[in-house]
Amino acid sequence: MLDEFKVILHLEDILLYTDDILILCNSVGQLKKVIKRVEDWSQKNGMTLNKKKPAIVPYAPQRAKVVPFLVREKDPKSQKKTWKAARLDFLGVPILVEYKYLGVILHFKLLLERQLNHIRKKSAWIFIKLSPYLAEASAESRRDMWTTMIVPLFEGLRALMSSELSVSIL
Repeated sequence: MLDEFKVILHLEDILLYTDDILILCNSVGQLKKVIKRVEDWSQKNGMTLNKKKPAIVPYAPQRAKVVPFLVREKDPKSQKKTWKAARLDFLGVPILVEYKYLGVILHFKLLLERQLNHIRKKSAWIFIKLSPYLAEASAESRRDMWTTMIVPLFEGLRALMSSELSVSIL
């Protein structure tokens, strides 16, 4: 499959994990070619692409005033300006402001705050569910649970940290 994308992508722009794929595009034209190539490859290999599962998240610098596929509108409830998709989809693939991929919240401005909030909620939920076990667990078992259940939540932050320009979000 990767060979079919060499013409339109650098192979380092394709991240594969089990049955998940993340493709990074540099332009709308490249995105169009990638979607078409994935559709063609799927059909050729007897599969149907479920266009409701994938998503397009256009990335932009934090201070960007113009973002492809997104518009800034005033929220009727809060009266604050918020970003939202200018249209529902592109070639049938939904356009989103953020997407959860393998436990990492990919926000269009690559903000750490959304992922940190997710980590807080998820770790609190895990703590509540495991509290009967943790009450009796040894220090070594607690460390193993931390390593298995909590540390992976932070892995997604490493990619986001290089794009976060602010000194502090607190």
